[in-house]
Amino acid sequence: MDQNHTPEQIEYHLRIMAEAGLINPESRSVRQISGNNVISVSWRGADLTWQGHEFLDQIRKHEVWERAKSVAIKSVGAAGIEALKYVLPKIVHALIDQTFPSS
Repeated sequence: MDQNHTPEQIEYHLRIMAEAGLINPESRSVRQISGNNVISVSWRGADLTWQGHEFLDQIRKHEVWERAKSVAIKSVGAAGIEALKYVLPKIVHALIDQTFPSS
């Protein structure tokens, strides 16, 4: 377990990654205790989806990640997942075009 993040923070991020289509949780159980409003979410594992692999491959290089966040924030004021999923392929294509200019 990550010592810098609470289990609740990790569970939250796993849940939103699943909602964004980046991971497929293998199994999940939710428990809510009435009166205390305690919700316990348990993840037993998750597989990256094809879309999750593509996203990670695109942000692997630090400069691409920073540029994508900068463009998203400048354009829409936030670096949300949908903005990043839109911006990243455009940045990757631009870098490829710079490497292989058309004649």
